[in-house]
Amino acid sequence: MNTQQRRLAALAAARAFALTLALTLAGARAADPLPATTLLAPRPAASAAAEALDPQLLVARMAERQKQHPDDLQGWQMLGRAYTALGEPQQAIGAYRRVVALSPRDAQGHADLGRAIGAANGHKLTPEAEAQLDQALALDPGNVMAHALLGRVALERHQPAAARKHFQDALARIDPEHPFAEQLRDALRIADSALAASAPTRTH
Repeated sequence: MNTQQRRLAALAAARAFALTLALTLAGARAADPLPATTLLAPRPAASAAAEALDPQLLVARMAERQKQHPDDLQGWQMLGRAYTALGEPQQAIGAYRRVVALSPRDAQGHADLGRAIGAANGHKLTPEAEAQLDQALALDPGNVMAHALLGRVALERHQPAAARKHFQDALARIDPEHPFAEQLRDALRIADSALAASAPTRTH
C-alpha cells in the first residue's frame, strides 16, 4: 500500500469512526441532564451531517461536553480513544489521566495512558509510560496492550526472553483471528530469532 492509499484508508477509517461517535453522542444528548446548553442544542440535519464527516469538530464537541461532565468516566474513555484515533497523543494523555484519576484500578486506563505517553514521546516509552504499563499488569496480568508494548521495549533493550514472555502472554489472550494476533506472532518470531542468536555456541 503506497502513501496515498494509506492516507485514503486513514481518512475512511476516521470518517467511519466519526459516524460511530456521532451516533453515540446522539444517544448521550438524548439522556443529558442539561439539554438547554448551547453545546448540546439540536442543530439542523444538514449541519449534523456535515459534523459527522468532520472528526476534528466532533471530537472538539466531545471535549466541550466533558467540561460539563468532569466525572463522566465513560466519556473520558471515549475522548481518549477519539484523540488516539486522530493521532493527537498529547490530548489523549489528558483524557486518560482523568480516567485513571476517576478509576485508579482501571487496568486498561493505565495501559492507554502509558501508550499515549509513549506516542507523544516519538513512540518511545518514558519511565512514566512504563510505570503505567506495569501498573496495568499489576491490576490485570493479562492486559494485551501492556504486554505488547513492554515486549517491544524488551526487544529494544536486547532482552529477547522477556520480550518473548510478554508476546506469548498477549497472544494467549487475544482471538487468534484478530488482525493484531498476526502482529504478535511476527513479534514472537523476532524474539525467538533474537533469543537464538544470543544463545551461547556449543563447542565439541
